[in-house]
Amino acid sequence: TKDAQKLTLAADAGQLSLALRQAAASKGETTERITLSDLTGDTPADVAARQAELAKQAAAEAEAAAERKRADDKINGLTQAVERVGSRLDLLSSAKPVPAVAAAPQVQEVVKEVIKYVQPEPPARATIGVFRGVKLESYDVPRQK
Repeated sequence: TKDAQKLTLAADAGQLSLALRQAAASKGETTERITLSDLTGDTPADVAARQAELAKQAAAEAEAAAERKRADDKINGLTQAVERVGSRLDLLSSAKPVPAVAAAPQVQEVVKEVIKYVQPEPPARATIGVFRGVKLESYDVPRQK
């Protein structure tokens, strides 16, 4: 029957959402072919639109992959060109060594600074704090030498 086909198809598709009916309640029903769109409620236009969107996404991904391949080829070409230029520079620099003209050494006068650290004088007065109970009293007194 139609309900049995729906149950079987839904169980295979992982979208089982029908409740079993009493078997005695069904009378002689005609059998019709049940498809996945009968379960999901999609119309053929919805299915076609979804397939067109998937095809469009696949085409965009293929185009992006082709663009990445072109960029990789361009980078590889630039890398090879840089390596060729580097090897040519190495050949040119090793082919003609430039003679260095030695300049006469100049005598330089060396000046040394001597830094002497001096301790500062201690302050002439000191502040003394005295606690009496919880009260603090401060006294400013002259330092002893």
